[in-house]
Parts: sequence; C-alpha cells; structure tokens
Amino acid sequence: MLTSNMSIFIERISYFIHVVSGILRLDSLAIEAVLVEESYWVAAWILLLGGISLGLGQSVILFANRVRRRRFALSLLVNGLVILAGVCLWAATTWLLALLLFQSDRPYSLFLGGAALSTAPFLFGFL
Repeated sequence: MLTSNMSIFIERISYFIHVVSGILRLDSLAIEAVLVEESYWVAAWILLLGGISLGLGQSVILFANRVRRRRFALSLLVNGLVILAGVCLWAATTWLLALLLFQSDRPYSLFLGGAALSTAPFLFGFL
C-alpha cells in the first residue's frame, strides 16, 4: 500500500516537473495538457509555489529590517493573498472582455487556469 502511494506521488511530481518545464518553454502541448485535460491542480500548484517563491525572495528585505516572526508570517500570507487576488481579477477581466466583445462561451475556469499558468516564472522569484 505504501509503495503504491509513493509511486503515485513520484509519478505526479515527475508529471508536474515535466509540465512546468514545458510551460516555461512555451510549449503548447504542455499548456493544453493542463487546460484541455482539466488538470487544474498543476495550475494551482504553480500559483501556490510561485507565490511562496516570490515571498521568499522578498523575505531578504524583511530579515534586513529585523521584522518579528509574527509580522514576517503575516507578510508572507498577505503577499500570497495579493498574488491570488491579482490572478483571479486578471482572469475575471479577461473572461468578461471575451464574453462582451467576442461573445465567447468559454468557462471562467479556463481563463483562471491560463492566468495561473502564466505565473510559472514566479517559481524563480526566490532568486
């Protein structure tokens, strides 16, 4: 049982790394693999890990200013929420414009997935 769960975990990690590398190379097949097959968990993890990476990259300034632990944690949380809200707003705006200007019948989740995938470069935010 444990071996089966571990192999599934390793398989998912391998798939995630393969898809993220394809997205960073702007490979259309990798993007379609997430959006068409509705593997939105990949887009959600890209958004989550990208937000964490950006927060860690900016944490150097917080350490230099000797911010307390509680305020540091709160700052990382607020940073993540701001990124999430920005991506949701970006997707909503794009969806509304597509709906009003082009009478698109695409679901909002497709736009949200695309906006989340566009944050893949944030994974390097810790640098």
